[in-house]
Amino acid sequence: MQWQAFPRRASLKMLALTLAFAAAGVVSSSTKSDSTGSAASGTESPVRTNEAALSVTVDSNLVQIPVTVTDKKDQVVEDLSKESFSVYENGVAQTIVHFGFEEAPISVCLVFDSSLSMANKLEKAIEAANEVLGASKPEDEYCLVRFSDWPSVLVGLTKNPAHVTAAVSRIYPEGFTALLDGIYTGMAEVKQAQNRHKAIVLISDGGDNRSRHTQRQIKNLVREADVQIYAIGVLSPESQIFSQEEIDGPALMKGLSRESGGRLYRIHNPSDLPVAAAKINMALRHQYLLGYYPKQIHNDGKYRHIAVKLSPPKGVSGLRAYWRSGYYAPKD
Repeated sequence: MQWQAFPRRASLKMLALTLAFAAAGVVSSSTKSDSTGSAASGTESPVRTNEAALSVTVDSNLVQIPVTVTDKKDQVVEDLSKESFSVYENGVAQTIVHFGFEEAPISVCLVFDSSLSMANKLEKAIEAANEVLGASKPEDEYCLVRFSDWPSVLVGLTKNPAHVTAAVSRIYPEGFTALLDGIYTGMAEVKQAQNRHKAIVLISDGGDNRSRHTQRQIKNLVREADVQIYAIGVLSPESQIFSQEEIDGPALMKGLSRESGGRLYRIHNPSDLPVAAAKINMALRHQYLLGYYPKQIHNDGKYRHIAVKLSPPKGVSGLRAYWRSGYYAPKD
């Protein structure tokens, strides 16, 4: 059975307390969240579960929303209770019936920008990729897609990260930037993974100037897939940005990552690449899973917007939540 963050009407394994991917929005604890955004920050604590023990089969419209929470220092917060969370679907408050927190095996596709503009950032970009791979566990899977003028799969899904490390070390800069095509190829590859928790880690310096796929096509793909996108944007200072794709690049990566439940980490110094990669490792492995049965069920195939709000414990402030922005309802 493949894990999804979407409701399913057929028989589904209630692995509801295992982790899957994170979220797509962010607001501080003093602000109000919206359907695409974040929420700021109770006393039921999250249950750490054994996946094998959670194999009760039921028929339901259960929706499972993975949520990552960070503090003022952008560190993952792991000790919140169920009472700290509120979930809304299309503006209607939902009742959280399942709540858990756990590390789970991950399947990650590294999507690596090897265009010519990455030449002076390549060494640190490779170091960042190795940071992601260095945190691997026995059941994790990895693959590698590089893109410049076009994307190519350098390493298919494997549980041996050394194969990916070796291939990353051989990447060299050339050509233009087919970023959207790279994401498309990475999606196609990681969707074949065995683990329910699937993600793309994108390392790029900005916009697209070569892809065959459009932003709309990739946005629709991201909405339909149960794959997170975590992007590290190695961005030039504003005074050194001249092309339209460089201007548009950060917004493109941010929009796709938020839609999927991931994040964009903006950096201006290539030396910060490994630090950003370490934060992604933490976010991938430490997530809450909130489950609810929608109060209004319409099997019309339309997109349902999800919002998550945080109510932080007394004396705690500056928390931010990240979650997937919604799902497509089933259609009769």
